[in-house]
Amino acid sequence: MFIPKFNYHRPITLTEACEMKGELKDKAVFLAGGTDVIVNLKKGVIATNNIISLNGIPEIAYNSIDNKKGQMIIGACSKISNLINEKILFPYRALT
Repeated sequence: MFIPKFNYHRPITLTEACEMKGELKDKAVFLAGGTDVIVNLKKGVIATNNIISLNGIPEIAYNSIDNKKGQMIIGACSKISNLINEKILFPYRALT
């Protein structure tokens, strides 16, 4: 299966991404990790010619820990690889 041709948009702020989506409406989808979007493009489940990547937006690619509450906020584009060594998530994991 081939991926159909599409325009790849790479905004650098969340505001810019939202403005793009507002302009393109149903003619665009957001891409964060890509697994579902790419598979669904190949299968024809998603029919779009515009992909808006969220991967370069630092304001949603973060982790924040509140040690007093024992809570962690995980941003929409936070990567699994950045979470693996977080003690708040895996307090008993032996780090290698």
